[in-house]
Amino acid sequence: MLISEEPANYCPTIDSDSYGCSTAAVDYFLSKGHKTVYHIAGPSTSRAAQSRIRGWRDALAQVGIPTPPMYVGDWEADSGYQAGLALAHEHDCTAVYAANDQMAYGAMLGLRAAGKRVPEDVSIIGVDDSLKGVVPRLELTTLRLKFKVVGNEAFSMIERQCNGEKVPSGIKTVIPPEFIDRGSVRELN
Repeated sequence: MLISEEPANYCPTIDSDSYGCSTAAVDYFLSKGHKTVYHIAGPSTSRAAQSRIRGWRDALAQVGIPTPPMYVGDWEADSGYQAGLALAHEHDCTAVYAANDQMAYGAMLGLRAAGKRVPEDVSIIGVDDSLKGVVPRLELTTLRLKFKVVGNEAFSMIERQCNGEKVPSGIKTVIPPEFIDRGSVRELN
């Protein structure tokens, strides 16, 4: 058993659906009338960040929308803040999808520091729901990753293998995120 979004020929894998987070975020923004979606990506060394980039690009391409410039962060709120300051100057930026909640929250603060209102001027969605209980009055819409479900499923599969059950190699299981609406996305008319 391997916890990885990428399938492996030698064992089953399980992970959160990073690709699906992106397609869900883009689809949600588009359903609310946004014409494009900017992305604040995680570092290039991260497989999750790369899956989220692919999902974002594919979701836009599927509906014929050119990919706008991508901003790259380091998972930290400060990199999101810097991206938010820059995104405030993108004339067509009404929607931002950040690869994690720390960068999304930082971007929200950066946008506000640059004079933009969230969600009135720019809507934002993050991923992971890691700021719940940490940031008071959290206003960030997010896609909650179900780490406990991933861990429980991985343990269950290992336990079955230890008990002699044959678990086929190459099986890939992805756990979809849960959408948590906290009001940081506005519907455009």
